[in-house]
Amino acid sequence: MHKIPVLLFLLIILHACTPKQFYVKKEFNGKKPVIEKVFIAVEFASLKDDVGKLWDFDEEYNLNYQDKIYQGAKTALEAKGYHVLPSYLKTSGLMIDRNYEAEHYKNKKLQEKLISPPFIIRSTDLTDTDIDVLIDIHYELYNTISPSIAAKTHDYQHNSHQSKKILSPLTLADNTAILIVSANKPRVSAIKNIGIGLLSAGLVAGATSGAYIGVTTLHGIPTTNSYLIHKGSGELLWSNFSGAVNISPKTTSFFSTIPEAEGFK
Repeated sequence: MHKIPVLLFLLIILHACTPKQFYVKKEFNGKKPVIEKVFIAVEFASLKDDVGKLWDFDEEYNLNYQDKIYQGAKTALEAKGYHVLPSYLKTSGLMIDRNYEAEHYKNKKLQEKLISPPFIIRSTDLTDTDIDVLIDIHYELYNTISPSIAAKTHDYQHNSHQSKKILSPLTLADNTAILIVSANKPRVSAIKNIGIGLLSAGLVAGATSGAYIGVTTLHGIPTTNSYLIHKGSGELLWSNFSGAVNISPKTTSFFSTIPEAEGFK
């Protein structure tokens, strides 16, 4: 995987300023994209700030949440008539500064060595190039589509030509859509969270000109960003943001605004 220079900035996200919002593309410059299949990529990262100097990474907790979010997304897409590919990409820590170190817990036991991001990369039927491309488009979307801007600005910010260029080496067919779900769920120990204004820094990052941007969260506020992008055209078809991580196979309201598959046939 390619190396990206690291630069950490802090951006405070206040829960009151991050309402749910979504974007649906309704007008296209050319012919409306055709979608025959959808590929799902899930990024989920959760670190716990406890009484020690280092944050804790619980491997099982992150693996379980990756699967939970994936199944929720798959259920929602299939309910709208989409065919979901069996291949996938599931990661933890793509958006975290590479210099960061955390204590690694596996099977509830503290491991001897510290762990650095990306903590987990799981995939099926993908080449190394495919994985790199999916990570690059993740950075591109996160960087150019701020969740705090008005919905009408999403389309203005997104550069479909740049996205098409980034996606071109991907071995998926051009009539494939890619659903990226990126969730961040920082956790704070009860001892640290009582009576203090804790700022949990450096948990989530986007990318700008190859640099990581840390996102600071107040009292461990979770966030979820998601994007549905067409592989062949690079068009952003849908995006959503929420100041929560509440996606499961039984709770899929986060994806309710994705257009029906019938509209892309």
